[in-house]
Amino acid sequence: MKRKLLAVLMAVCMTTTFVGGSTAVWAALEESTGKDEVIVTMPTTSEPEAGFDPAYGWGAGEHVHEPLIQSTLTVTNTDLSIGMDLATDYSVSEDGLTWTVKIRDDVKFTDGEPLTAEDVAFTYNNCRDNSSVNDFSMLKEAVAVDDTTVEFHMNTPFAVWPYTMAIVGIVPEHAYDENYGQNPIGSGRYIMKQWDKGQQVIFEANPDYYGE
Repeated sequence: MKRKLLAVLMAVCMTTTFVGGSTAVWAALEESTGKDEVIVTMPTTSEPEAGFDPAYGWGAGEHVHEPLIQSTLTVTNTDLSIGMDLATDYSVSEDGLTWTVKIRDDVKFTDGEPLTAEDVAFTYNNCRDNSSVNDFSMLKEAVAVDDTTVEFHMNTPFAVWPYTMAIVGIVPEHAYDENYGQNPIGSGRYIMKQWDKGQQVIFEANPDYYGE
């Protein structure tokens, strides 16, 4: 039986802050010791207009918050050190203009399709071109070298790029269109089960999640 998160009516602010500015989603999170289900209550004034699309807000979360639906390349630990999520390793060239990231080969989206470097490159190039919440002007291009390797070619050295990789939820190129935010597919800890607009969103645990 699923263990619902008991409401404690904690007002929290999920804030995205980056070079280009910030955006915030206020919500009441329901909490418990269980992890099978998360309920986020959202009044219409705080609901993400574009839905759950990282390019337009959701899934581009702050450094102490994960996007729930999507996975990120890295994570920021509570001591602000960088940890790994999808990424297994990363390095930067001596001139600071190329970041090379290796990713896991055992991750699938919730529709059963494998997550590859092509999806990572697509996500970042889409954010570069269309993001309404973050400034990606430092990114020239993301390129999938092979299924598990992506390169980020920068316009200018950007030393905090590992922190940027912790705030961008990866979306599936094959299932991404203008309606993605309404019916998001990801590879993260949770699947969106139900969205009662103006009231609440219910996320259920992803049974095929690769992590803890």
